[in-house]
Order: sequence, then structure tokens, then C-alpha cells
Amino acid sequence: MDTKDLRKLLEKSENKFSVFADETIMSQYDGHIYDLMDLMNEFLETQQRANLFNVGYYKNLSVGDKLTVIINSIDNDDIKLKLIENPNFTVNLSRGDILYIIEKSSDNLKLKIIKQEYSMQIHEIGNSIYQIINSLENKNKKEILLDKQFINKLNLKKSDVAYIIESFEEEQTKLMFIDYYRKEFQGSDIGIILRTFSDKSKIEILLEDKYKLDSKTIQNILGTLSVDAFIEVIKNNKKFLDENEIEIFEITRWYSSESQLKFLSEFENMNLDIKEKRRILATLTGETKREIDISKFPKEYITAIEQDTEKGFIDVDLNQDLEVYKGLDKLLRMKTTDMSKKEKFIKLCQMCPQMGVRGDFKVDYSTGEDYIYTENWIKELLSNIKDEWTTIQKIAFIDNAIGKKVSYDPTFDTEVFDELGSRGLWRIIHSGYGVCNGIAQVEKYILDKIGIKTERISGREHAFLKVKNIKWVTKNGELKQGDTILDPTWNLRAHKYGFKPENFCRSYDEIRKSDIGDDGIDCEAHKNDRDLASCKLDLDDETLRDVFSSIGLADKYGNFPIIEFAHMSESLDSFKFSEETSITSQLKGLAKYYPKFATSINETTSILRGISLNQKNQNFKRCVVNRVYKRNDKSKRPILYVYVDFPEAGNKFYVADKVEEKFIEIPQKEFEERFECYQKDMEKLKGCRPWEELAQTEKINESKQIPEEVFTATEKER
Repeated sequence: MDTKDLRKLLEKSENKFSVFADETIMSQYDGHIYDLMDLMNEFLETQQRANLFNVGYYKNLSVGDKLTVIINSIDNDDIKLKLIENPNFTVNLSRGDILYIIEKSSDNLKLKIIKQEYSMQIHEIGNSIYQIINSLENKNKKEILLDKQFINKLNLKKSDVAYIIESFEEEQTKLMFIDYYRKEFQGSDIGIILRTFSDKSKIEILLEDKYKLDSKTIQNILGTLSVDAFIEVIKNNKKFLDENEIEIFEITRWYSSESQLKFLSEFENMNLDIKEKRRILATLTGETKREIDISKFPKEYITAIEQDTEKGFIDVDLNQDLEVYKGLDKLLRMKTTDMSKKEKFIKLCQMCPQMGVRGDFKVDYSTGEDYIYTENWIKELLSNIKDEWTTIQKIAFIDNAIGKKVSYDPTFDTEVFDELGSRGLWRIIHSGYGVCNGIAQVEKYILDKIGIKTERISGREHAFLKVKNIKWVTKNGELKQGDTILDPTWNLRAHKYGFKPENFCRSYDEIRKSDIGDDGIDCEAHKNDRDLASCKLDLDDETLRDVFSSIGLADKYGNFPIIEFAHMSESLDSFKFSEETSITSQLKGLAKYYPKFATSINETTSILRGISLNQKNQNFKRCVVNRVYKRNDKSKRPILYVYVDFPEAGNKFYVADKVEEKFIEIPQKEFEERFECYQKDMEKLKGCRPWEELAQTEKINESKQIPEEVFTATEKER
């Protein structure tokens, strides 16, 4: 049945609704859905169209497009809302269909849905609420954006807010909202909005540097400029590009072939050095390279153009003349497992220090410079191992050296976290920062060099080592042999601050106990029944202390160096200073014993919470130890701070200064003007900063976080 036949049937029928509701008739209809809708609009009232969803044909209709069109034809907001809110009517609609229906509705209906949130919950479209707000008329959109409290209630990401602001046409309106949300926005959020500005406005805003955007955001905005506009930026503002470490090839490589050829037409008029030119030429598309006449090009250009970058990077061939790679560092990638000519490889690392180097780990990244530094560091480390040492003494020495050298990456779980670099075997040692699977890989790599068999094992979101078939003689003379567990990451704090490593040569049963927190929750960091069932060896306390004492890392009684700091901290507390003096004296004591405390944020945070700010006579209402970054630091390097709310003195902020090697007190207003929290840290607190979040009460001295036994020997040994 086509549309004409259906019309004739409707014209003859006294009960139009019954025709549309008749499943036998409608199943024969083969006309277009929009023709059907025209007939429904002509012959049925709004309520009748809605009532169709109560009958079998429409109730069981499986084609989302048809249902969407029918529901969208209903112009009564109340009737339409009842349909949307009734999952029985919309069971065959996708989440996208529901969103489409809402977006095509009146602003009145959209606002009802946004404000009551019910429809969003039943259809699980809450994460896309910004799309609904985006579809509002500007007046209503502005009204919602100006209500920050309501925006927070909707749990909108700041990037979603940016996408809403982006949708306005007027640049002045966008700028107004950027300023309004300046405190909440990260550079990437502002970048989302600025990319929609005119070329002229983009350039003016970038050069003004009002928003202190990071290099990645600046690069993303520059990538949205027309080719002509970008060429003018290079010609007139090269210093700006250099200061922000903008790689021109990272922009031009994504151009179409036509745009790349247009860019090349001004290639010699942009005052680029030969290295920049070679990187640009190497990353041209294959189509562009085929269009270029290289007959008059200098050799440096030709050898760059000849490089294959279709996969994004250049696979190094050590059989070639290494000069062809000069200046192409950031485009080079080489796995050391594929390396057959070590001397040439090292020479290439020296020639191209920023080239990419990878081991056999799938998610790591280091540079040539990292490789050379680390290999020399490892060579020096191993030269200090004595031939007469037992296997467990060697492991203790290496585990301690890594702990002294490496800290847990303080940018982890922030928007500037370098996921590949933090797992780069050679990058970790050179930079001094890494995360668990990378740190475990580092120790495995070093232990492999001296013939100690280990395997990298994963628990729940954590990695560590299984040491295979090791043996040791206990202090009581008993021989132990078998498999055991070593967790170099969880030992970082112990080695950094000189107390007993609690995760050194543990049995599976024992190390699993450390996964259970004071709240009784099992984080399952080491849970792996299949791979760790054989790990039955557990190093007893006396033997562990004896091992570390024998290689000079604990005193002759087995006491670890932290004991002196702990006694100092307790001694300061015994004076019962005033509330402020008590805290500041502890912070000064920490800086005196550990001058480099500010470079190891995670480990220092633990010591502050467990010892320095955990003394019985301290008096404060609330204390927070956390990280921030300087607002004018585009790299967003983390800085440790301590916030204390004193009963009498009020709020105080103490910032860890790496240069001065001490904590510096800063007034709250100045602190908030100079520093900002990471976006991900604020998202965990629903947009609040830790010192603003009243629910985050950290009365540190209510419970010790570092047990006494980790840094002292037994009473008898003392």
C-alpha cells in the first residue's frame, strides 16, 4: 500500500485513528515515513498521535527513525514529555534517538528536562546534557551558563561547558564566558573555544598571552589557522613559536596535499633553520612528495623527503649513513631489541639525542639522551656491587639505589601526565620519575644484567616483580629457597627516606595483607593467584635488617636511618610549641634532614602525613598535603604544599620550594593567585579545591599512617 491508497482509505473512514492503529493495514504500508507523518498531522489530533504508542504496531516498532519522526511531530510539550519519560514507549529508541528528539523540541520542553533531570536518568543521557543545552536559544543558554551552582549540579565537565560556549557566534560573548569561567577552566578548555574564532582574533589572543596557554593548546589552535595565516605567524612571530616550543611540522603534517604545496611555496621566505625544514619535508604526505620537483633541491632536503613517515615516524636503519637522520630526532623510533649494531646506535643517540628509544615494553618511551645517561648510571651502579655479596644482598643494593634515584611520578592522574615517558625504561632513571610498571621494568632490566631471574607481574592496576628461585640464609642459619615478591614501587618511599622496606622479598600471603587498608577495603594491587602461587618465601624481619646492615644501609643493630628523623620529630613535639610553631618547626626539621624533599612529592607527602604532621601534641582543625602548579607555568610542573586550618591562627599555606630547599609560608590570597589545582584533582572533589572541600577533613594525628616497626629494630636490638 502506498501513500495515495492510504489517503483514500482515511478519507472514506469515519474513525481515522482506527486506520492508523490497524496493524494489518499499517504493515502493508510501503510509503515514506515523512509522507505518513503528513497524513497523521492531517487526520489526527496531537493526543491521538501520542495514543498510537499504546497499540501493537507502534508499540513494537523496531525502526528508531520512524518512532523519532512520529514523536517529533507532537507539538504539545506535556504530551511529548510523557512519551519521552515513559520507557515503554521509547524502548526501541537508542540514546542518540532520544537526544535527537529532545534537541528538536521547544526550549520550554528542554528546560523542563534539564531541570528535573528525570528523563536524563531513565535514558542514561546525563553525560550528553551539554548537547541539549547547546541546542537552546542563546538567551536560555546564557542563563544556564551564568548559574555556576546549577552547572555544578548537572555534573558537567568543564570541557562540556567549553563546547557550549563554543556554540555562540559572537566572539565577545565567548570571551565574556571564558573570563567568567577562568578560574575553573584549564588551557585545553579555553582552546576548545578559541579554535572557533577568526584567524585574526586567534593570533591576537595567542600573542597577548592573557590565558597563559600551554604549548599543546597553542599548537592545536595554530593548527586551525588558514595556511596563509600560519605562514604570516611564522614570518612575523617566530620568536613566539620558539618560546612556546611549537614544532611547525606537527601542524603542517596534517595539512592536505594542496595546503602543504601552498605552504611550500613560501618555504624559503620564512627564516626556518635547516633542521626545521628537514622535519617539515620529511613529514609531507606521499602525495605531496610525488608532486615536488626535487631536481634543484639541496641534498639535505632530498634525504629528508626520502624518509618514509606514513606511519607517523621513521624506522631507523643502522645500515644507512647516519647523516641522513640528522635533525630528525623527534621523528625517529628504534627498539633496542632490534638493535644489532650497538656502536652505531650509540653514535646515533649522540647525534640525535631526542630520538625515540623503546625496549621490549609495549607502552614505554625514552630518548637517545635518556639511553646513554641511564646505561652509564647502571654501569656505575653495578661496579659498586661486591663479588662476595649474596644474591639477596645484590637485590637489596639495587632496590635501594632505584629508590634513592626514582620517585613516583607526581603528575600521575593529571592532564599533563606523560603516560609513555613515565614507563620508559631509560627515561625513568634519567628524569627520576616513573610509575609502577615502568619502575618494575627498570629493576628487572638491571637484575637481568647480573643474572638474577625475575618476572614482571601485574595485580589490579599495579605491577611488581616475582623473583625466581632465590635462596638466602636467615640470621638463625636456616637455608631458604624458592620464589618471592619484590615491589620496587611500594619500596620507593622506604629507600628515599631510609626506613625498612615493607615490600622486599615477601610471600604472596604476606604481601596481600598490605593490600587491605585501614577501612578494610582490598585494593587487590598484588592479587594474582595464578602467577604468584609459588611465592611462599617471606624474608623475616631480623634477616632483612641483617641484609641491609651488611651492605651499609642500616646500622649494626639493624636500625634504619629514619630513626634519627623520627626521634627529632618526636623531640620537637615534646616541647609543646604553639599551634603554628609546632607545624613550622616540623617542616623545618624535614627540610634539614632531607634537603631534596620537594622533588619527591608522593614520598614526602607520605612522610608528612605519617610523621611530621602526625605528632600527638599538634593542634589543628584540618590539614591537607597535596600538589598544585604555578598559574604562569605552561608545563604545569607539580609543587607540594601543606594547608593547615588552625583553631586560633586560621588558614596557613606552606609551599615546598625546590630552589630554597624549604617550606615557605604564603598568605591564602597570594597562594590562590599564584597556584592552581590540576583539573583531574578538582573533578574528584566535584570542582572544589582541597582546602575548599569541607568534607575532606584530614585530622592526620587521629591515626598513624607509618607503623613504628618500619624504621626501628626491636627493643632488644636497641
